[in-house]
Amino acid sequence: MVKPVLIVDDDEDIRLMLRTYLRRFDFETREAGNAWQALAAVQQPVDLIVLDLRMPLT
Repeated sequence: MVKPVLIVDDDEDIRLMLRTYLRRFDFETREAGNAWQALAAVQQPVDLIVLDLRMPLT
């Protein structure tokens, strides 16, 4: 069973690293580069959100 994970970080390199690692273990990854994209992305359910806490709103 595929588990959807949302990666929320404004640093594209961090998102790439997390995406590569999680996909190695058969997780389905979705990404958001800011808070507004994250809010749009959670309209579809996810099992886990990996969130950068020091990310700016825009």
